[in-house]
Amino acid sequence: MRVEVPASPPVQVLGDAVMIRGAAAIDAYRFMTEGIESVRRRDGIEPPPRLLLTVAGLKAAAIAARSNVADIADIPDVRGGATSRTLRNGQLVGVDEVAGLFGIGLRQARRLGPSLGGWKKRSGEWVFDLGLVKAYIESEKSA
Repeated sequence: MRVEVPASPPVQVLGDAVMIRGAAAIDAYRFMTEGIESVRRRDGIEPPPRLLLTVAGLKAAAIAARSNVADIADIPDVRGGATSRTLRNGQLVGVDEVAGLFGIGLRQARRLGPSLGGWKKRSGEWVFDLGLVKAYIESEKSA
């Protein structure tokens, strides 16, 4: 006799805790890092340490979700990492590379800029975190 175990939902509320897994972890990490970066740029406010620990936990969950790591011991400890833009991936790319990854034109890549976590430099040039762009591509493939 075969017993089927139902898949657990991507987001579960467990009392005063929340469990986030899979694509939901990738989305939460992406939106949280974008929000922190937006507040930094707009208001110059640095996030408190508790928020940075939350982001580090979401990053570990997003890495696990992207690589389908079954063992949590294989996930690197990111709590001692940087707190600037390098917190995400550290590898920044321009609009040309993003357009090539998506197979779209430069204009369309610029339009996607805000939803991909990109930001404009003072020169008007778009800059993207390669890790977020690849996570977005993977999440679109799995959706």
